[in-house]
Amino acid sequence: MLVLTSFSFLYLNRSAVFEFLMDTFYQSEDYSSYVKKLEKQLQNFDLTKENKKAINHILKENALNHAYVELYDQDGIYFTDKSPLSSNNLLLLYSFDDLDVLEAPLYYDYPIHLKNQAVYLYITSFPMIPFQIPYIILSLLISFSFYLIILQSFIRKRIQSIQNLQEDVFTLAIGDWNHEIKVSDKDEIGRLAQDLNQMRIAFLQTMDNEQQARVANKELISSLSHDLRTPLTTLKGYLEIMNLKRDDIKFRDQYLQKCLDKVEEITYLSNKMFEYSLVFSTEYNSDLSSIPVQKVMDTLVDHIQYLREMDLHILYEPLQTSLSMDANFAMMQRILNNIFSNIQKYCDPWKDIVIQTTIEENQLKMSFTNSINHHLDKVESNGIGLKSVKKMIKIHHGTFYQDETNDLFTIILTFPIHQ
Repeated sequence: MLVLTSFSFLYLNRSAVFEFLMDTFYQSEDYSSYVKKLEKQLQNFDLTKENKKAINHILKENALNHAYVELYDQDGIYFTDKSPLSSNNLLLLYSFDDLDVLEAPLYYDYPIHLKNQAVYLYITSFPMIPFQIPYIILSLLISFSFYLIILQSFIRKRIQSIQNLQEDVFTLAIGDWNHEIKVSDKDEIGRLAQDLNQMRIAFLQTMDNEQQARVANKELISSLSHDLRTPLTTLKGYLEIMNLKRDDIKFRDQYLQKCLDKVEEITYLSNKMFEYSLVFSTEYNSDLSSIPVQKVMDTLVDHIQYLREMDLHILYEPLQTSLSMDANFAMMQRILNNIFSNIQKYCDPWKDIVIQTTIEENQLKMSFTNSINHHLDKVESNGIGLKSVKKMIKIHHGTFYQDETNDLFTIILTFPIHQ
C-alpha cells in the first residue's frame, strides 16, 4: 500500500516536476541548422498540390526527435509531419491536440524561402517526452525505497534477535547452563528461544537427577558393602565354631540355622545390588537364547510350591507347552523371584492368590493377583524390585502392567514366544 500510494502521488504530480525542470534547467534548442537544411531541400518546390507528395517525403526524411514541423503559407497550415512523431513515441497514445502540460511544448517559428514564395516553418517541440520512462522508473525506485527501508529495519531487528540468540547458545555451549535465554519477541525466533529455554531447564533437571543418582549409587554401594561384610563375618565365625566343635551335636543344629539365616541375608543384599545396578545402568548384556517355555513354567511351579509350604492358598492351573522363547533363564528366575517375593511380603495371607499362565497370540502371558495386607506395619520401599522387573522384561521385548484396584494388586507380564 505504501509503494502504490507513493507511486500514484509521484505519477499524478509529474506535471509539476516537469514544469520545474523546464523552468530551472532547460535551455531552448537551436534549430537553425535544421531549417537551413530543410530550406535547401525545398528551394525547388512551391506549396502546390502537385508537390505535396514530394514535400511530405522530405519532411518525413528530416523528422525531428520529439518535435514536429508545420509549413504555413498565406492560407494557413499546408504541410505537417505530425504522423512520424506520433508513431515513433509509444507514450503518446493521444493526439497532439490533447497533450497536457506534462510534455511542456515549446514553439519555434522560422521564415524560409521556397521557389516562388516565402513561408513560415513552425516547430512544436516536446523536450520532456524522453524523460517520461526514466521518471516512471525513478518513481518506482523511490516508491520501493520506502518498502526497502521498512524491510531493512525489520531485517535488522531479526538479525539482532538472531545474534542475541547465538550469543546465548554460545554461553550454553561453553557449559553455563544456568544462563537464561532472553525471549524478547513472539515470532519464530522468540518461540525458538523459548524452546531452548525449556531444553536448558530439562537438561539441568536431568543433570540434577543424574547427580542424585550417582550420589545414591555411591551411598548404596557403600551401605551394601558394609552390610555384606557384617553377615559374611558372622557366617565365617559360625562356620569356624562348627569346625572347632565338629563332634558336638548339641550346637550343630543351632549354628547351622544361624548360618542359613545369614546366607538368606547375603542373598537378599546381593539381589538388591543386582536390581539397583540393572535399573540404573544404560547398557546391559542380555545374552538371550532360545529356551523351552516349560522350563520357565517349572520354575514358576517351584515358587508356587514354596508359597504353599508357607500356608498361602494359591489358585493356579498348570500350563503344559512345547513352545520356546528367546530369554535369559537366569534373568527370568530373577523376575519370578522378585514377583513372588513381592507377593509374600505384601499379600493378605487369609485370602486367595490367583496366578494364571496362558498362550495368547504368540505370547506367554503370566498374571499375578493378590489381596493387599493393610495390617502390616509401614514398610520402607523404593520400588527398586519392580523397577528391575520392568527393565528385565524390556530386555526380553515383553510388556509389564500393574494395577491396584479395590485392595487387589495385579501384575501382568507378557513375553514373545515361537515354535
